[in-house]
Amino acid sequence: MDVIKEKVYSFLSTRTTVNCHNIKSDTNLFEFGIIDSLQLIELIIWIENETNRPVNIELIFIKNAISIDSIINYVESTKVK
Repeated sequence: MDVIKEKVYSFLSTRTTVNCHNIKSDTNLFEFGIIDSLQLIELIIWIENETNRPVNIELIFIKNAISIDSIINYVESTKVK
């Protein structure tokens, strides 16, 4: 999971002006203005490329929030077992 977490932080760091390593992993990325709708689309494309699967966006959002934890959980859940 640490590899995925680092990849997520790295992805966000290259697309935002925020030092993402200072963000708690359960922070709502929309609520705090860390990502916007365009960055969400980029994130979805990135996740699809990482997992080689289409994204089910409903599984990434937890209680109408998207966080680093929810992204990691989604990527982990899509791994071939």
